[in-house]
Amino acid sequence: MRSSTHGNMELIYFPFPIFSRPLTIQIVGCDSSEARVPHLQHDVLVAHMKKLRTLPGLSNAIFVIIPESNLAFEAIYTEEAVHRAVGSTMGHSLVFMTEDDNRTGVKTNNFMKMAMARALAFEFEHGQVRFHAHMISGAASPDNEGVESDRMRTMFVNQLKHYMRIVKPSSDPLREPTVVYSGKMFGADDLAIAIQILNIMRKRFHTSEYYSNYNGMKSVVNPHT
Repeated sequence: MRSSTHGNMELIYFPFPIFSRPLTIQIVGCDSSEARVPHLQHDVLVAHMKKLRTLPGLSNAIFVIIPESNLAFEAIYTEEAVHRAVGSTMGHSLVFMTEDDNRTGVKTNNFMKMAMARALAFEFEHGQVRFHAHMISGAASPDNEGVESDRMRTMFVNQLKHYMRIVKPSSDPLREPTVVYSGKMFGADDLAIAIQILNIMRKRFHTSEYYSNYNGMKSVVNPHT
């Protein structure tokens, strides 16, 4: 991870190198919802998963969903709402990850964000991340899918470029400064956070005994698309 210091802000660079090694992360779909009402957000998520099934190789894919659980029981509510929405059509193909094997989702405190930023920077520096050539977007506006895919790629890259390590000095000279990881000073950073959660939690998914039923499954990443 390379950084450039500007006052008390440190830019975190997620480079996009030429790809020469097998991929670890392939972004096959990306959508964003500005809805503040939870059920509208869930509608976009369900529509997005259904669209992903139209990509070659993903018609029978198992979706591993990792919601952020910083707000009370929002992640649990998301799990219940999505299962109700998909019913028997995709319910058997959904796995909601838990942080402590009991509570749905993962909390993203500053320590977790530091670990996530370092882990994702490593993947980028080793050429392990790329967009799928036919990345799915536009679940909320299917008539503009091509435009939405280009817009989402641009939004994704910009959020990563603006993601920072911010050091906030303490007013008390005897206390350590506060370190915050965020991109919100330039707008939203949800996509930057999402890929970092995905990257660090996928390793737990493939190594934890809690998900051992899925550990032998073949990855659907295709480095040639």
